[in-house]
Amino acid sequence: MVRPDRQAGDAAGHGRQGPLLELRHPRLWPRRRVLARFLPRSAPSRRGLGHAYPATGPATAEPQPHEGRAAVLAGSCSARTLEQIAQFYAAGLPSLHLDVLAAATGRDVTGEALAWYDEQDPDLPVLIYASASPEELAAVQDHLGAAEAAAQVEELLGTLASHLVGRGVRRLIVAGGETSGAVTTALGVRAVLVGQEADPGVPWTYATTESGDLALMLKSGNFGALDLFTRALAGATEEAK
Repeated sequence: MVRPDRQAGDAAGHGRQGPLLELRHPRLWPRRRVLARFLPRSAPSRRGLGHAYPATGPATAEPQPHEGRAAVLAGSCSARTLEQIAQFYAAGLPSLHLDVLAAATGRDVTGEALAWYDEQDPDLPVLIYASASPEELAAVQDHLGAAEAAAQVEELLGTLASHLVGRGVRRLIVAGGETSGAVTTALGVRAVLVGQEADPGVPWTYATTESGDLALMLKSGNFGALDLFTRALAGATEEAK
């Protein structure tokens, strides 16, 4: 529950930029501008974006989004992300809303979320989100202040991402520009290989973390079709049938 970005429905919205984007093959360079803003940058840029440079060495294989446990982390409060969350829930897939106010009072919301995750069917993708309606968002911001609300969400989702990948998640969708920055920072992601787009401007990427290789999708709040979450993770839902 953080401020929506004025243009992209970003959930955090206070301008933090995240790691260096490094593309491993020339044919992938045109997509670098889509992702650079989500990855922590090593030096300031006039446009406020992370920098992208070609890496040396051969290209690796494209991401394989149909392997490993799957999860969605959402912090965006954009209208499209809220619709995507509703569609995921309507599909009967496991969904958990994070209580940001409770986290701010010291309750172990992260531990509760991980306990919930451990109880879920490993063949099904899960959704954990702090996204909220405009009314709910306003109530949280009135109580905590916009900056503190943003900080709480980024801390929650970044920490959860690290624990989920440590628990075997190998396909991860992140909704929200600032949320994506928080997640990539928490995972130590400093370079990605860009794969196929699930929707215009929303590609799968391939990253390496301390816990293993990861298929990672980073999206601004208002990007993607209504069924993006379920369609992009269709391998997991089909395996469970």
